[in-house]
Amino acid sequence: MNQQKNTELNKIDDLLTRVASIETQLDKLDKKLAKAEIIETLTYKDIAKIMGLSYDAIVRRVSKRADFPKPINGITKRPRFLKSDILTYLQK
Repeated sequence: MNQQKNTELNKIDDLLTRVASIETQLDKLDKKLAKAEIIETLTYKDIAKIMGLSYDAIVRRVSKRADFPKPINGITKRPRFLKSDILTYLQK
Protein backbone atom coordinates (compact mmCIF):
# COMPACT_ATOMS: atom_id res chain seq x y z
CA MET A 1 0.00 0.00 0.00
CA ASN A 2 2.79 2.41 0.96
CA GLN A 3 4.74 1.56 -2.19
CA GLN A 4 1.65 2.26 -4.31
CA LYS A 5 1.28 5.71 -2.70
CA ASN A 6 4.94 6.46 -3.36
CA THR A 7 4.54 5.42 -6.98
CA GLU A 8 1.47 7.66 -7.37
CA LEU A 9 3.25 10.57 -5.68
CA ASN A 10 6.22 10.12 -8.02
CA LYS A 11 3.87 10.19 -11.01
CA ILE A 12 2.26 13.40 -9.72
CA ASP A 13 5.67 14.99 -9.17
CA ASP A 14 6.68 14.01 -12.69
CA LEU A 15 3.52 15.56 -14.13
CA LEU A 16 4.05 18.78 -12.16
CA THR A 17 7.61 18.98 -13.44
CA ARG A 18 6.37 18.52 -17.01
CA VAL A 19 3.70 21.21 -16.58
CA ALA A 20 6.30 23.64 -15.22
CA SER A 21 8.54 22.88 -18.19
CA ILE A 22 5.71 23.50 -20.65
CA GLU A 23 4.84 26.80 -18.95
CA THR A 24 8.48 27.88 -19.24
CA GLN A 25 8.52 26.97 -22.92
CA LEU A 26 5.30 28.94 -23.50
CA ASP A 27 6.76 31.99 -21.78
CA LYS A 28 9.86 31.77 -23.99
CA LEU A 29 7.72 31.48 -27.12
CA ASP A 30 5.64 34.45 -26.03
CA LYS A 31 8.76 36.55 -25.61
CA LYS A 32 10.02 35.48 -29.04
CA LEU A 33 6.69 36.39 -30.64
CA ALA A 34 6.70 39.77 -28.96
CA LYS A 35 10.27 40.46 -30.08
CA ALA A 36 9.50 39.41 -33.62
CA GLU A 37 6.46 41.67 -33.51
CA ILE A 38 4.40 38.99 -35.17
CA ILE A 39 1.69 39.82 -32.70
CA GLU A 40 2.00 43.09 -30.83
CA THR A 41 0.76 42.46 -27.33
CA LEU A 42 0.70 44.38 -24.08
CA THR A 43 0.75 43.33 -20.45
CA TYR A 44 -1.07 45.04 -17.60
CA LYS A 45 2.24 46.76 -16.80
CA ASP A 46 2.50 48.08 -20.37
CA ILE A 47 -1.08 49.33 -20.28
CA ALA A 48 -0.45 51.07 -16.96
CA LYS A 49 2.50 52.96 -18.48
CA ILE A 50 0.48 53.99 -21.53
CA MET A 51 -2.47 55.18 -19.43
CA GLY A 52 -0.33 56.81 -16.74
CA LEU A 53 -1.96 54.73 -14.01
CA SER A 54 -0.64 52.24 -11.51
CA TYR A 55 -0.52 48.53 -12.25
CA ASP A 56 -3.03 47.94 -9.44
CA ALA A 57 -5.46 50.50 -10.87
CA ILE A 58 -5.40 48.72 -14.22
CA VAL A 59 -5.84 45.24 -12.78
CA ARG A 60 -8.43 46.09 -10.12
CA ARG A 61 -10.52 48.77 -11.81
CA VAL A 62 -9.91 49.46 -15.49
CA SER A 63 -9.72 45.84 -16.65
CA LYS A 64 -13.01 45.08 -14.87
CA ARG A 65 -14.96 47.49 -17.08
CA ALA A 66 -17.33 45.77 -19.46
CA ASP A 67 -15.90 47.56 -22.51
CA PHE A 68 -12.24 46.82 -21.69
CA PRO A 69 -10.64 44.46 -24.24
CA LYS A 70 -10.42 40.80 -23.31
CA PRO A 71 -6.99 39.17 -23.01
CA ILE A 72 -5.67 36.77 -25.61
CA ASN A 73 -6.02 33.25 -24.29
CA GLY A 74 -3.47 30.50 -24.58
CA ILE A 75 -0.31 32.50 -25.12
CA THR A 76 0.94 32.58 -21.54
CA LYS A 77 -0.39 32.22 -18.07
CA ARG A 78 -0.15 35.99 -17.72
CA PRO A 79 -2.86 38.01 -19.47
CA ARG A 80 -1.75 39.73 -22.66
CA PHE A 81 -3.80 42.06 -24.80
CA LEU A 82 -3.63 42.95 -28.46
CA LYS A 83 -1.99 46.34 -28.74
CA SER A 84 -4.49 47.37 -31.42
CA ASP A 85 -7.42 46.53 -29.11
CA ILE A 86 -5.97 48.64 -26.29
CA LEU A 87 -5.25 51.59 -28.58
CA THR A 88 -8.79 51.43 -29.97
CA TYR A 89 -10.17 51.31 -26.42
CA LEU A 90 -8.15 54.38 -25.45
CA GLN A 91 -9.49 56.36 -28.41
CA LYS A 92 -13.07 56.03 -27.13
